Amino acid sequence: MKRFLFISLIFLQYTQLLVAQDSKLSLGLQSSIDLNRYYFKDVGFDYEYNPNLGYSFGLVIQYFVFDKAFINSGLNFTSQGYKLKYNMIVREPGDPAIPRESDFNVSYLKIPIAFGYTIVNKEAFRFNPSVGIDLNFLISDKENTIYEDDSERESDYLNQNINKTPVNLSVNFGLEYHINQKFKILLEPYVAKGLNKLDNEAMKTGQISYGAVLGFYLIF
Repeated sequence: MKRFLFISLIFLQYTQLLVAQDSKLSLGLQSSIDLNRYYFKDVGFDYEYNPNLGYSFGLVIQYFVFDKAFINSGLNFTSQGYKLKYNMIVREPGDPAIPRESDFNVSYLKIPIAFGYTIVNKEAFRFNPSVGIDLNFLISDKENTIYEDDSERESDYLNQNINKTPVNLSVNFGLEYHINQKFKILLEPYVAKGLNKLDNEAMKTGQISYGAVLGFYLIF
């Protein structure tokens, strides 16, 4: 979290420099609710998994290169994860070596870079679809496993091969409402595909993510 705050301050200083040079900028705060679908390999035993509800929050900057073409970027803290329930046949109840369920969470610092175009511009409403990539940098990972004897500890395998720099391809459907000449609100549904795997050992391919972003912008 300290790293996130430090980079945020640098990002704000850089944005202030851009604002002084051009008036085509919007600076905002945004958050999102994220749903993720993971694709695990066949591990040789039966299990169930449920993704944890993901979320993100942070800073965003929008710059119009031309009249309708723009670039979005920013700096976000993101969190995601999943729960695993092991459907194992236990011959000895209370065996401290047999896992019952695991809860895994990982946090990243995300830098989105998207290119978009205003298709609809009618009075206070805008439709701004965009396509981009999300660059993620690992901040922390946490895993907790409950065993058959009800003990809790970190296992030896779930968080050993976490991708420290996953990249996602995203398609975004930005819907803007301009309150006045200085403020606007963004609602942006999105869908994204992981170009590489969250877990290099346990997963077959990159995840599919979808959700919605809510943002508040100051227009310069």
